[in-house]
Parts: sequence; C-alpha cells; structure tokens
Amino acid sequence: TCLTPSTTITASGASTYAWSGTGGFSATTASADLLVAGTYTVIGTNANGCTASASVEITEDKVVPTVTVVGADTLCHNSTINLTATGGGTYLWSGPNTFSSTSANVNIPNATDINSGTYVVIVTSPTGCTATGSAVVLINSIINAPVVQSDTTLTLGNAITLTATGCTGTLKWFKASDSTVVTMPVSPTTTTSYFAQCETTTNGITCVSANSTNVKVAISNGIVISIKTGNWEDPTTWDTGTVPSATDHVIIDSTHVVTITTNTATAKKLEYRTNATLNFADSTAKLTVAGL
Repeated sequence: TCLTPSTTITASGASTYAWSGTGGFSATTASADLLVAGTYTVIGTNANGCTASASVEITEDKVVPTVTVVGADTLCHNSTINLTATGGGTYLWSGPNTFSSTSANVNIPNATDINSGTYVVIVTSPTGCTATGSAVVLINSIINAPVVQSDTTLTLGNAITLTATGCTGTLKWFKASDSTVVTMPVSPTTTTSYFAQCETTTNGITCVSANSTNVKVAISNGIVISIKTGNWEDPTTWDTGTVPSATDHVIIDSTHVVTITTNTATAKKLEYRTNATLNFADSTAKLTVAGL
C-alpha cells in the first residue's frame, strides 16, 4: 500500500533458498523484502539435496484517491465560504490568512478580502495514498453604505427626492419600518423614515452595502412649534424633530427662549406666544422670514 510501500516474504523448511520473481528479482535468503507486486517463487534445498518449490502472488493497493472540491466561487464581502472535498479518508486544508482545517467541509463566515485566494486540500486514502485538490475563492471588496442627507420636514401633500452620496453603483431606497423598496420622489402622509443601500456588480456578481443611517421625513401642516428652550438649529427644539424651513409657519411657544446661532435660519411666518423670546447669538446670526 502507499502507507506500507514494501512487504517481507519468508520461506521455511529448507537449508538453502533461491528466490526469483517479477522484474528479475532474486535472493538467496529465507526472507526477502519486496517493493514490486507480482509472482515470486522460492526453491528450497535441504541437507540431502532434495528440493521443493512454492510461489506467492503479491498484490498492491496504491490507488490514488479521486479528489473533488466544490464551492469555488466569487462572493460578496461578509459572505460565508463553503468548500467541500470528497474522495478520501482524511483531509488537510490550507489557505489564505493561515487557514487550516482537517474537516472535509470548510465553513468560513464573514469572509473579507483577506480570505480571497487558493484553498488546497490534501486527501489521504485509508491505505495512505494521497491526492491534492484546490479551489479559488474571490471575495469582493466591501461596499460602503451611502451617506444620506439630514432629516427634513415636508409639508403634507408635497413630494421630496431624498439624496445620498458615496455610491458608485445603483442607489436604492427603502422604508425603514418594513424595508420595502421605494422610488423617488416620495410623498408620505405621516412622518416616515427611510434608508439607502448601494448595489454594485463586480466580478460577475451583484453585492449590496450595509444600510445607511435613517433619514426622517417629518410631515408638517406648515406649522412648526417649539417644544422647549433651545437653539433654532437644533432639531430637538421643534415638534417636527427637524429644523424649520422657509415654508414653515414657526411658533415659539410660551416661555420658550429660542436662540439663532447662524445666518441661515428661515421661516415663512414667525409667531410668538406668551413670554416667548427669540434671541440672536451675535451680530452674524440672522433669520430670513419669507415676504419680509
């Protein structure tokens, strides 16, 4: 066998021995070491000169295993590599990033670029014969999540096209509540959040990025009311959760002090309630009210 590449045959019952066999083999000892399969004959002679002969057939099992490896593929970043080898009794894998395994089945979750390369398996049969198989795996580079715009406010009945940057493939938008695909522009009737994904095709397969952060589209009837003392530019100051726009009727509620710190604050109309205050942080702070 491959595990035991030689065997010893031994004759007994005579004083001298003469072996002959396959490949011109000959020996004059009682025992002989054989490396080749075939027929071997020994003639034994006793002390009286009488002779006798015997033959033996030596066979070998050096069948090399037939190795099959399945699973070579191109995969998206963070996918699972699955490779399977068949054909032997034991398996020894080696591969990129110092990978090794003695299982017939290889499973590498969350694969990244460092897992790309050639995976080699040495398969050994029960008789010690070996064969080698391999598989090439390519992991596409990570696709970064799109960078989406800030939260915004939309007047009921209007539509808006949300924007995102950083996608070199196809930008897709989804409703955050149930991950259904939406097309731009959107015209929600209630406050709704959306997220984006970037989809690209590389090396023959299509992969998608992780989800972007959510964009909240707050629906307003055109009135934005302060809910606490704070800065105009802070979305948490307002009941809509977004900074007022040039289409909003802005109301600073009773006792609230709202401070403008930039020169980009806008409103369609401004209203103060009892003891409400609007402050400007410095001489550069500015509020533009439409029509004024």
